[in-house]
Amino acid sequence: MTTTSERTTDRSGLLDPFAGHQPLHVRYAAGELITHVGSYAAGVYSIRNGLIQEITPARLPTPDDGGVIELLGPGDLLGLEPFLPVAQELHLSSSRALTETRLSFLERSALLAAIERDEDLRTWIIGHLAERLYRTRTDASARSASAVERLRVLLVRLGSAWAPASESAILPEEIDRRVLSGLLGVSTSRISQALRTLGVTEAAGSLRLTVDVSALREETAPRS
Repeated sequence: MTTTSERTTDRSGLLDPFAGHQPLHVRYAAGELITHVGSYAAGVYSIRNGLIQEITPARLPTPDDGGVIELLGPGDLLGLEPFLPVAQELHLSSSRALTETRLSFLERSALLAAIERDEDLRTWIIGHLAERLYRTRTDASARSASAVERLRVLLVRLGSAWAPASESAILPEEIDRRVLSGLLGVSTSRISQALRTLGVTEAAGSLRLTVDVSALREETAPRS
């Protein structure tokens, strides 16, 4: 992890909701662990750019349920424990940077004080939490969908997070078949087959996947 007080360019073009409250700017390299279940939840992160995988373990594990895997990107908050109604000092989930990631961090007491005095921040956080709840419910209902359909939805989210101002995105090299396999819980061979079905190709001269977000949004993927 690298910390810096300098203002850096956010490729997402999204405003940092913590701006104006003197956040700590931190950077994680691809593959670095950001939070870990059971570690102290010192505050909340606002993702400025990059992609993060967050895993919340199942409360009652079953052979088919290893927990909830969520993809987070620019505009998302990471480490929501300080918002829980009952004081929660330890992280309930683990997270890892899928790509180089830049975040703003507010320590929990500073965050709660900022929310108390800043109505715009308070309104934004309420809206964000509502959106995350809807997204989680949508993801849960899609678990029974085919691998092709689940990959289509995931690629739309990845492309939108990586290049929000564009209808097409060339994903970073870190988002390969192995990572997609881990995010969806299927084999790499099934990922390769689903990519072919969806018509997703690699950028010329590289292994980076080219995602036509607009076309995938409109497509009703065939079931496999």
